[in-house]
Amino acid sequence: MLSTFDVPRFNTACTCRDRSNTPLQSLTMANSESILELSEYLGSRLMQESAGESDVDRVRYGYRLCFSRTPTQQELTRLVAYVDRCRAGLGDEARVWSAVGRVLMNLDEFVTRE
Repeated sequence: MLSTFDVPRFNTACTCRDRSNTPLQSLTMANSESILELSEYLGSRLMQESAGESDVDRVRYGYRLCFSRTPTQQELTRLVAYVDRCRAGLGDEARVWSAVGRVLMNLDEFVTRE
């Protein structure tokens, strides 16, 4: 998985990392069991550690954890609407926030940090 995301060799000095954005990276993020487990853990953190109990507070906390910033109003609105749709379809709160964690971890900003 590391080579898919352009990790440099460990036995040489690296002054500049190669960066790519390939379909294989998207498939790895979508289908990897380890990524699924990490998104479940992120979802549980959002439920347990957020400063408030509202969906908005949890989404804001997720953005702070993943991107070290607050979401824009458009991002916040879209993700809260996604939470509502997931809640209607999945029902289980843990599965809802795991799905939100998966969305956050699949954003380009999360995968390719500047």
